[in-house]
Amino acid sequence: MEAIQTLHEQGKFEKFGLSNFTKEQILEWHSYAKSKGRPSAEFPGSYSIAVRGNETALFPTLRELGISVQAYSPIDAGLSVKAPEFIAAAKGSRDPTTMMGRMRQDLYNKPAYMKMPAEFSKLMDNLGLSRSSVAHRWLKYHSALDGSLCDGLLLGAISSEQLEESLLVLEKGPLEP
Repeated sequence: MEAIQTLHEQGKFEKFGLSNFTKEQILEWHSYAKSKGRPSAEFPGSYSIAVRGNETALFPTLRELGISVQAYSPIDAGLSVKAPEFIAAAKGSRDPTTMMGRMRQDLYNKPAYMKMPAEFSKLMDNLGLSRSSVAHRWLKYHSALDGSLCDGLLLGAISSEQLEESLLVLEKGPLEP
């Protein structure tokens, strides 16, 4: 923590990221940080139209402590945009022979999650909307994120074209009811 404080004092960062911390760890960090005058924090966490557990499990505590949310993985590591067959095939980023693949298999290879992509895809096709577009726009405009609390959306992309596409999608504004 001393090294983190030194970097903060040098202006290397403004807020300390508590990514993948549990509620208990966040409470422990906050208590320690407050007692030592440590830098403020934010919570970078996976949050999407399909993965919303933190809304009830963690967001209320973060709000109480004044910790903002920086949501990443708006398409749930592809869960919202890939065909169920692709997800079940366990290839690419879901290859169980890799650390990240094992983690994604553990997180997403469950019957409830495997059912969601097919239903989501069918609904989006019926509405004539892109799955990726809906996932991004829902997160920015309809989720529990609150810009007035300095919450934000962290976009990742495998190419500059994909990043540009995501930014253009967000400019379309909220989804129609």
